[in-house]
Amino acid sequence: MTKYEQDKEFQRVIRFILEQECRRKKDGTLDDGYVKDPHDPGGETKYGISKRAYPELDIKALSLADALGIYYRDYWYLAASESFPLNVCVLDCAVNNGTSIAKKFLAVCGKEWRKFNFQREQHYLALLQGKFKTNPNREVYRKSWFRRLADLKKFIEITASGTSR
Repeated sequence: MTKYEQDKEFQRVIRFILEQECRRKKDGTLDDGYVKDPHDPGGETKYGISKRAYPELDIKALSLADALGIYYRDYWYLAASESFPLNVCVLDCAVNNGTSIAKKFLAVCGKEWRKFNFQREQHYLALLQGKFKTNPNREVYRKSWFRRLADLKKFIEITASGTSR
């Protein structure tokens, strides 16, 4: 059994990440989320793992086990010392926005998940207002960014209440 399979807290929060990064099939299971969106600065992506972040990987051939190993090794370390629900917020931000941005938000949130997510929301708004010149096509992501934050809040509420999804 791998470290990530033994880590119950990681298993609890990675569910949210995979639900965001992979599409749900008609039967309710998740597909691999493979996309090659020319507007996405991450480029080719599968299970939320991008070619930009991992240029040496054959993204199309990436397995779920390998993706989970990457998440555990390269992203979970930021969130592992935090309690739920902050840990899922940090992990999701690290995956969606990058580890440096997640670290920045973590430094100013005072361990409060709502403040952390507020920082993310403000970051998305700044991107949309053109304060960062990295990607002129970012408007296409507006809806999905804010839906992701809403889904995160819902996941936290459901998981904290003990109700299964």
